[in-house]
Amino acid sequence: MRLIASSLTSFLALGVAAQAHQCYRRVVEPARYSTVAEQVLVSPEREVSEYAPAVTRQVEESVVVRPEQTVVRVIPAQYGVERESVEVSPAHAEWRTRRENGEVIGCWVRVPARYGERLRRVLVSPPREVSETIPAETATRLRTEIVEPAHMVVHTIPARYATREREVLDSAGGARWSRIEACERD
Repeated sequence: MRLIASSLTSFLALGVAAQAHQCYRRVVEPARYSTVAEQVLVSPEREVSEYAPAVTRQVEESVVVRPEQTVVRVIPAQYGVERESVEVSPAHAEWRTRRENGEVIGCWVRVPARYGERLRRVLVSPPREVSETIPAETATRLRTEIVEPAHMVVHTIPARYATREREVLDSAGGARWSRIEACERD
């Protein structure tokens, strides 16, 4: 309806200047569009955090299983047996009597000392203490060592752009009356 109204208005404006028996043709010019390519932001730049676990390695180490010890041993006394000659009875004078030809004769007789043998326990070596050092006992074990501790790593993801095409109106178009030379007259 609008198009008809605008055509009629332009026709009436034309009619003032137009002469009688002139013919006009209505010309409709369509709207003209063109395609324009433009960069558009698809996703903005952003940061993403990622957990990075600790980096470890196995290290061999020597550990003391039993420390060095000093043990004191007691060596008991050593005894032996020694034979010795002991005086059983000392030398002495003894009155002895005897019969001789029917008479009794008494004399002092010297009796030598009597000796006997006896066994005696003797100390060969006294008791003593001996220190003995027992070396430390070691073993090898694996130990976990941290090379790099756990941490957060931040990655920057750049913005993404894309080329999009869109149509742009170049001219709105419209309708007008154009004069024609030859026309049929009523």
